[in-house]
Amino acid sequence: MNFLHIDETILFFFNQTLSNKFFDFLARFFDKPDPFIIPLVIIWLYFFIKGNRQRRISLLLILLVILLTDTFSSRIFKPLIGRSRPCAIYDLNLPIGFSSSFSMPSSHATNISGFSIYLIYLRKKWSYFLIPLIFFVSISRVYAGIHYPSDLVAGWTLGFLIASGVYLLRRRLICKKKNTANTAEI
Repeated sequence: MNFLHIDETILFFFNQTLSNKFFDFLARFFDKPDPFIIPLVIIWLYFFIKGNRQRRISLLLILLVILLTDTFSSRIFKPLIGRSRPCAIYDLNLPIGFSSSFSMPSSHATNISGFSIYLIYLRKKWSYFLIPLIFFVSISRVYAGIHYPSDLVAGWTLGFLIASGVYLLRRRLICKKKNTANTAEI
């Protein structure tokens, strides 16, 4: 059994075997982040305005995570890898419609994992909500027939690496400011 066969088997299980109206609704729900953008921006602004220097740095770096995950997944790796989407190859259930861009990595998986992993670094207890969110948003892409499971794994990996790198940057920025502040007090 080769790698592509495993990818196809999982794809067909989610897209064909589990196909139903409720999962079609969930796939459409997780497809576009538009309903979540305004509430998230309001929450972000509130905490930015009310926050201290450390919180503001953390919040600004969330924007960097989003910028990097979307840029690397959509504009760099997808064209570089050039993998066709499964819906362009197979006759699949398409509850959210056909997408003509490339498949690997899944930008949804990259973006949601980068965003969520960065937040988990900041608040470990949020992992109980964010890890299932990563899974459901990502698996909805396989269910919708527009990604292979390996596209998700590539997206999760890329999102994790970007979130980890930005978190390390955050630690350096915050520790540097603390060391500078301590030096000034001496």
